[in-house]
Amino acid sequence: MYLKNNTFRHIKDVSPFMKVACVTFAFLLLICTLSLLLCSCGDKYEKVIPKSTSDDLRVVMTIGDYEIPLDLYYYYFMNYKNQYDGGDNSYWDDIETNANKAAELEEIRASVVESIKDCAATFDLCLKYDIDPDGKSVKSAVNDVVTDYIENQFGGVEEYLENIESAYMNDSVFRYIMKYFECQTRLYQAIIEAGTIPSDDETVFNYIINGGFCHAKQILIKNDEGENPADNFAKAKEALNSVSTGIDFDTLVAKYGEDMNMITSPDGYYFTHGELIEAFEEAAFALDVGEISGIVESHLGYHIIMRCEIDPEHVVNNFDELKESYLVSKFREKVSSHAKELPVTTKPLYDELTLDYLTSYKK
Repeated sequence: MYLKNNTFRHIKDVSPFMKVACVTFAFLLLICTLSLLLCSCGDKYEKVIPKSTSDDLRVVMTIGDYEIPLDLYYYYFMNYKNQYDGGDNSYWDDIETNANKAAELEEIRASVVESIKDCAATFDLCLKYDIDPDGKSVKSAVNDVVTDYIENQFGGVEEYLENIESAYMNDSVFRYIMKYFECQTRLYQAIIEAGTIPSDDETVFNYIINGGFCHAKQILIKNDEGENPADNFAKAKEALNSVSTGIDFDTLVAKYGEDMNMITSPDGYYFTHGELIEAFEEAAFALDVGEISGIVESHLGYHIIMRCEIDPEHVVNNFDELKESYLVSKFREKVSSHAKELPVTTKPLYDELTLDYLTSYKK
């Protein structure tokens, strides 16, 4: 499914429909790695791993009390950009005359700031729960992850650096992201243990069946690389016209749909707020049960969505997973709410960060 930028359950099961920020290389096993009981051996590779350059450390903006260096902004920007262009910079050649692509670039910039604000808000909230993001315990956990990647995942410093560079990172950014994941995990646990989020089974069950969750199916026509979006839109329109004639929706999913999850899980998706790509999620929640949307466009392509009833039996049979989704969603709401309170102040460098500047920065 198409999930957002959530670290917990979602990092284990990533597909294009998930709204995931910056998952371009295979450290999607990160949460498994973080859960390993590694014994700390300190930062044994500190002297052999290159440091960030002075250019990398130039400050792009401040978010609250946190200075955001160029190398971190670059990491987020390039990964979000790749969600639109698949790593092909020529996709943007007509941006000066293509209003849609200009709008997409602004979406990318907004997503970058949103993600970095999420990091800052996480670190800020950690302090309220007696978790020091820069303390010895977190640093030790991050060092253990780096050591594990170097020695067990990649087989040496050189291969480690090559792999993180393929994800637009240097060692400093990789450690920052690992710190963020570690702090996010600890903060989540602290908030749950503190009882800040109502989590008794009755409350969660009622939330799920009374509108807090949505059950939906979709016909997805993807805009794959090399395809003409106009042709795909015509196909989506054909599918929608078939819907209006009364043909069974599941039949049309099988005929037109390109979402493999709908093939393997024909009952569709159960999800709550903040789990899916925004266009799909907003359209699905806006529907009445039994209602079918028009054509909904996202960066993936074209969606036709049918909202279905929440099946109480399905909820009972899958309660643990749905409860986890509920808890993560409420946690994300708390972090997002705090992120909105953090002021953003851009530095002069920010205005220099054109598309051409950023795409050529590490070449």
